[in-house]
Amino acid sequence: MGCLSELQELDLCDNQLTSLPVEIEQLPKRLNLKLDGNPLKSIPSELKQRFRL
Repeated sequence: MGCLSELQELDLCDNQLTSLPVEIEQLPKRLNLKLDGNPLKSIPSELKQRFRL
């Protein structure tokens, strides 16, 4: 995911996601990650802090 270093926003809303891949930790820290409307079972605390979820 190194080629995504300039990514500023990732909108994954309403995609029926129930979990997030571990690779998501490799995304830029200042990324605006949108996950609304997904039935996520849990979000690791590290990701909550990193992406302000």
